[in-house]
Amino acid sequence: MMTNLVDLLQPRSRFGIPVLSRLAARWNAFSAERRQRAQIERELNTYTDRELAELGLCRSDIVDVANGTYGQ
Repeated sequence: MMTNLVDLLQPRSRFGIPVLSRLAARWNAFSAERRQRAQIERELNTYTDRELAELGLCRSDIVDVANGTYGQ
């Protein structure tokens, strides 16, 4: 059986899933989460101080809310 060049360049884990594919999937998940956090920050930054206060927040809380660490 002849070995394909692509198979040689993509090391496989013991489960047969290409390592590069798993890495790409993790990167995509990380990027999607990062975009979501940025969207939350952008949206909360459009609120006035009064609107944030109605939610029980102040400007310094926005990053914590976006990261999911607010109140922990």
